[in-house]
Amino acid sequence: MSRIHSAAPTARLTRQAAACLALTCLLSATPVALAAPRVDARPLAELRGVEIAEAPATVASLNLVTPAAEIAARIEAIPVLPGTRVAAGDVLVRLDCQRHELLLARSGHLIDALIAQRELASAQLRRADKLVKQKNASEELVDQRRAELRRLDAELAAQRNDREQRERDVADCELRAPFDGILIERLLNVGDYATVGTPVIRLLDDRNIEVSAQVLPAEAEALQAAEGPVFIQSGQRYPLQLRAVTAAQDPVTRTREARLTFTANRALPGSAGRLQWQDTRPSVPAHLLVARDEQLGIFIIVDGKASFVAIPDAIEGRPARLPTDPRLTDTTPVITTGRHALHDGAAVETVSADDVSR
Repeated sequence: MSRIHSAAPTARLTRQAAACLALTCLLSATPVALAAPRVDARPLAELRGVEIAEAPATVASLNLVTPAAEIAARIEAIPVLPGTRVAAGDVLVRLDCQRHELLLARSGHLIDALIAQRELASAQLRRADKLVKQKNASEELVDQRRAELRRLDAELAAQRNDREQRERDVADCELRAPFDGILIERLLNVGDYATVGTPVIRLLDDRNIEVSAQVLPAEAEALQAAEGPVFIQSGQRYPLQLRAVTAAQDPVTRTREARLTFTANRALPGSAGRLQWQDTRPSVPAHLLVARDEQLGIFIIVDGKASFVAIPDAIEGRPARLPTDPRLTDTTPVITTGRHALHDGAAVETVSADDVSR
């Protein structure tokens, strides 16, 4: 009798466990519908902006020269002080020219002597011709006189070339300014001995100047299309016009040099500042960028789903220039709130920004 009473509760427990197990299996087999993420989106036209780009720049002269001595001589005078403005043709350095003047005079004397010898040789040739015609001299005498005359002609021509060189040496005793500019520095002093090719001064052309800037290759195209670039130095803004962007890239800095000319007032040569221009290509604010698969980009909505648009040149913390993509139009909805938890292709529900945060 006791065995019958003990078996009944056990049977009831077994049936209850089986029922619970069946209910659990039923619940696990039933799919649970998850709500789509709620996001806020704005048309791309409302978010697009124009980025202000900058690059380090300096004002460079097209002509910065170091005139050198073309003769070997002692420096006799430097009549111009550093910082002085000079005009083209002004004497900048005067060298001791006495030795070269003596050589020039000697060359002139030699020419005079050769001219006298040639006159004598010419007269002797005429007499020899006359004697030959009178049958009083041989043809050999005439040939000798003609050869002597040709020798003197050649020697006279060489001596005249030497005199031209001596005249040039005397002219080189003075170093003159090749253009209007400013004397920047004396490299030698009065009394120093200047050898041929020795730089003596530094002269700067402060009228033919340009702005030189180093820009990244990705910015070169934008700079070429930019309007109204300016050079900024000590709070002053100087309007510029792009002249050229070099086709070569610096192997160390990985940049290209841009050359720009002043269109109005000009900064001083040697000034360091910044080149600034507006990148006319549309961009999106930096706070809209998200990282996916080691790429930065933005999320847009296409057919009710989040679509990730990668921006290859994007830099974290900086506005990003939009790539050429047929999906990006003025009316394209760009997700502004709720984008961080999304993945590409996720269905989304568009609500206001306030509703997203609730």
